[in-house]
Amino acid sequence: MNNFLIVSHGEYAKATLASCEMIAGKLSNVKAIAFKQTMNQDDLLDEIAKVAESFEQLPTIIVDIAGGTPANASLRYQKMHPEVKVYSGLCLPLLLAAVMGTPMEEAIEQAQENIASVGENLDIKKTPTKEKNTEETKPNENAEIEPQTMHNVRIDERLIHGQVATMWTNALRLTRIMVVGDDIVKNDIQKTALKTACPHGVHLSILTAKGAARRINSG
Repeated sequence: MNNFLIVSHGEYAKATLASCEMIAGKLSNVKAIAFKQTMNQDDLLDEIAKVAESFEQLPTIIVDIAGGTPANASLRYQKMHPEVKVYSGLCLPLLLAAVMGTPMEEAIEQAQENIASVGENLDIKKTPTKEKNTEETKPNENAEIEPQTMHNVRIDERLIHGQVATMWTNALRLTRIMVVGDDIVKNDIQKTALKTACPHGVHLSILTAKGAARRINSG
């Protein structure tokens, strides 16, 4: 029997587990963690380590969204325990399929197929997945810089997390994210998590404060 640790912003993971148990019965192989506003990423990492190591065998981790703090903290835990697999997209169909013994890749497909219009006289079709066009999304390094729109600054210890990866990057049409912090440059685990969290087609620079100032001032 596979073990699962589900992690989310707020109580979503715990609520998903409760809903799953209404259908599948009590699940001793699944535990849930809520990432709360009073916690930082290190607090969450400690909680993930504590709960994960309470299983007899380390669990598969399922988080709510890629690039969020639950995902980033889980990737840091994975760096210390490479045998642990981390997936995003936590939802009831995915969790239910997984706890019933469905291999994760098949469980993900089943969850995707569950997303459809529902009701009488509706043509229910699976929405095709759009292929990424790397040519369209790849930033042009030689493009002329527009200083008035180039720099948007966010101060947040979570760094590249859900809002940055899924909302701000798209809304501002960013071509590069600069993560600035003298301590982060020296932390290989955090750098690996940041590279994973950075959205496709967006360049990433991880810099000291002096290095970032020099890059920005030079254009």
